[in-house]
Amino acid sequence: MLLTLDSIAERLPQVTRYDGYIAGLCPFHDDHRPSLLVYDKDPTAREGWFRCLACGEQGTWSRLYDALGGVALQTVGTGASSYGLPIVPKTKEGQEHLALNAHEAVMKNRAMRWYWELRGVEERIESDLLGYWDGWATIPVYNRYGDFDALVLRAGRHIQEETGLRYLSPGTPTLFVPDWPLFLRARSVFIVYGMIDALALAVLRLPVATPTSGKDSFKPEWLSDLPARVCFVPDQGEEETALKHANAIGGRGRLVTLSYPGELADPADYLSSGKKDLLLRELAKWV
Repeated sequence: MLLTLDSIAERLPQVTRYDGYIAGLCPFHDDHRPSLLVYDKDPTAREGWFRCLACGEQGTWSRLYDALGGVALQTVGTGASSYGLPIVPKTKEGQEHLALNAHEAVMKNRAMRWYWELRGVEERIESDLLGYWDGWATIPVYNRYGDFDALVLRAGRHIQEETGLRYLSPGTPTLFVPDWPLFLRARSVFIVYGMIDALALAVLRLPVATPTSGKDSFKPEWLSDLPARVCFVPDQGEEETALKHANAIGGRGRLVTLSYPGELADPADYLSSGKKDLLLRELAKWV
């Protein structure tokens, strides 16, 4: 893979761009204030250079990329590009293998948790096997029996700018449930319309599920054997769709609308903006 300053920036936690270089948290020590500088390469050079102002580590882009999990993530046996679409295995076995390797990379390299920390759901990394792979956040989906069902990939900022895509979900749409035991025994469950939204409610220990391919992929029959009350929690502007789904469930369906103060637009925004307690207060009466 051809390394660029942007491909380094995609992995570097708390990255800030300057003219000719970027700064971020150093993976070679327990860095809390961005002290790593990564310089753009001279047109005549084969590779760029980095240096940490705190611990003194320095070297090539390749060494830094390795420290940020690049080599480990390339061992999943699939091709990928730092920009554009990843080459995702077609089989479920291959997709699960990719997801588990991406999760292992995040567990081994704390710096790679930056995306999940940014979204406020880092405490779900271990329980939901969350990972990060070549600019894409990875979320494996398992059914109620513990069998792997699907893989969902959420694009990082630079990937979104390059492709216009926010997520990929190869395969047949299904239901993502972060905590199946909690979901199956609850008297009331929540349905949201985003993978990160589902993880946000899981952080609050609420029984939640979401369709893996967006709101329009939801199927009422997925919940036909579930006796619980089903509360649909839409993003801002998705109330009409949520009401349609609630009506399709019948008497068990409920529309639950959140207040979205300021720039908040979906349930996950509550966590990333530090308003977790407010979200819990708004949903607690439906539990």
